[in-house]
Amino acid sequence: MSHERISELRKFQILWMNVVMVLGFTFMSLVSIVGITMRTFWIALSVLLFVQAYVVIVKGKPIMSFLSRKLAELHEHEKIMMGNEWEKQKKVSAGGQAFVGVIALFNAWMIGGEPFVFNAFPDLFFLLIVLMVFMNITVYVQSRKVDRGTVKKGYTLKMLLVSFIIGLVFFGVMNYALLTFIS
Repeated sequence: MSHERISELRKFQILWMNVVMVLGFTFMSLVSIVGITMRTFWIALSVLLFVQAYVVIVKGKPIMSFLSRKLAELHEHEKIMMGNEWEKQKKVSAGGQAFVGVIALFNAWMIGGEPFVFNAFPDLFFLLIVLMVFMNITVYVQSRKVDRGTVKKGYTLKMLLVSFIIGLVFFGVMNYALLTFIS
């Protein structure tokens, strides 16, 4: 695949992911207006995550690949460039989604029937921007590594460890921010 085509597909991927994230936040804001309970929200999120994990395991590619030919083409490119590490990454991705789905079910079990509130706009806008920056940086770094063909044995494990550490830091910062805003 030519460098120009890969660049075009990567730009489309970034655009697609950012649009999906903005739509997700917009959807959660609208759902908050409807008045569903926290339990319903967490159960729906866990079902979505379990379906995504199932599709990755059974079909061998993420749901996004079924929604766009460009993303499917990019997915095939990554599969070729990553070799054996692609299979490992697929399993880690599905496992991670299933794990977060279990956490969402645990939250549904622990949280009562209070209303789902997602309307502190300045805080949510800040969260959206921070998440988009993290996501775009992560995609850029991984894309460079994959597209240059420098993915070596052990890449998936290193990526998982770095993601875990970043996730812990992000989780800590977000919990601190939430506790600060609540009190």
